[in-house]
Amino acid sequence: MLLPPNLETMIPEKHLVRVVNSTIDSLNIEPLIGTYKGGGASAYHPKMMLKVIIYAYLSKIYASRQIAKALRQDIYFMWLSGMHQPKFSIINQFRSSRLKSVVDKIFGSMVKFLLENNYIDFCGILYLWHEAQGRCQSIQSGVGEEYKTLQGDGGGEDKGTFGGDRADQCGRTEALRGRRPFGMRGIDYTQ
Repeated sequence: MLLPPNLETMIPEKHLVRVVNSTIDSLNIEPLIGTYKGGGASAYHPKMMLKVIIYAYLSKIYASRQIAKALRQDIYFMWLSGMHQPKFSIINQFRSSRLKSVVDKIFGSMVKFLLENNYIDFCGILYLWHEAQGRCQSIQSGVGEEYKTLQGDGGGEDKGTFGGDRADQCGRTEALRGRRPFGMRGIDYTQ
């Protein structure tokens, strides 16, 4: 007799999906939970939805229909969502109405967690700062707080857009464009 496979055993120990899972589990998402009024039909848990959105973006999947398809077909998405399969309209609604108002707080705490647990380094902060330039003021402020903290630790004076001796060690922003998102350490990106 064949039993359905256990998804837990099929996900490698250091896979990116596990990092996303542990990162979001450790974050305080009270601002996101506060966007729910209560009552009515039960919703998908905001933590699960946030995990799915972040992992999808890291996997370069942005369209809600493609995310919904991945939740049905990709074992990493299935494992992350606990086999839940929200429709594309639910994913889009979560992203546009719930997540939009609190993305800066959540993103800032995520960057802080990744720094404290050595998933990213100063170069990763520079990469995030560079990517946030001109895209979203709230995300820029979330990264900016961590950047200012690290810049103060670098001991260098401001020498340009990112400034300091630590920015020189990273090869400035031009070299960061080809880097892996966040400069993640020890993560298996193969799928």
